Amino acid sequence: MSKLQHWTTAELLKLVEAGMLSPEDRFELIDGEIVPVVPQGRRHEVLSDAVEDRLRVLAGVDVHLACRRQFNLAEDTFVKPDMIVCPAAIRTYDLRGDQALLVIEIGASSLIVDLGTKARLYAACGVPEYWVIDAERLATQCTAIRRRTATRRDEYLMQAKRPNAYAFRQWCSS
Repeated sequence: MSKLQHWTTAELLKLVEAGMLSPEDRFELIDGEIVPVVPQGRRHEVLSDAVEDRLRVLAGVDVHLACRRQFNLAEDTFVKPDMIVCPAAIRTYDLRGDQALLVIEIGASSLIVDLGTKARLYAACGVPEYWVIDAERLATQCTAIRRRTATRRDEYLMQAKRPNAYAFRQWCSS
């Protein structure tokens, strides 16, 4: 049996620079393995826009909301979550897992990966809070990996922890 190539983020960047991969190619690198990302449908995009709009209203000037950006978790691992909330002073490319305030994945076909592989990755890298929003059922699973002292800007995190569709729609539209 042949052994799969173990890639690093730096090696993939060189492939992009050489034109062998496109920056628009949809994949993530997890533990050195290139993992294709399934294209998302209309429901995902509409929900993603609603959550993004709401978080931008609630976020203060000291908080940055990055959408669909590369999140480098290790030398051989990067993912592209739907949203990352982090301190405004830290640019997304330099962000470490324990510096993120919140990571959000919105999925339908990707729920198994979001709730399994990615949840374990984020926990191992110290991400303090991780939400998985089921785009079909509008149910949200929130995982507080580490407790933080609640501050005024954290209130939106606590208000959003409503696991049913009605409450989630209310939160996004309030």
